[in-house]
Amino acid sequence: MPCERIGNAVICYNNIYQYKGFVFEHHDYLGPVYLKKDLTPSQRTPVLFWDAYAEFYEMSDEEKEKHLFDPT
Repeated sequence: MPCERIGNAVICYNNIYQYKGFVFEHHDYLGPVYLKKDLTPSQRTPVLFWDAYAEFYEMSDEEKEKHLFDPT
């Protein structure tokens, strides 16, 4: 989980990934959180997401870094 110091505060957040058209947060202990297009958590997760996430989870950390979400 990356953390940044902003002024006197330390902000920690999960990485956001994009893999096979799905955007999600990933945390090793809590698992994935499927995100909507506006990057808010979705109440429903598409069934096909779980197959894509299973492939993503088996990747090495270096491979996972290649799929970091870039909002630009």
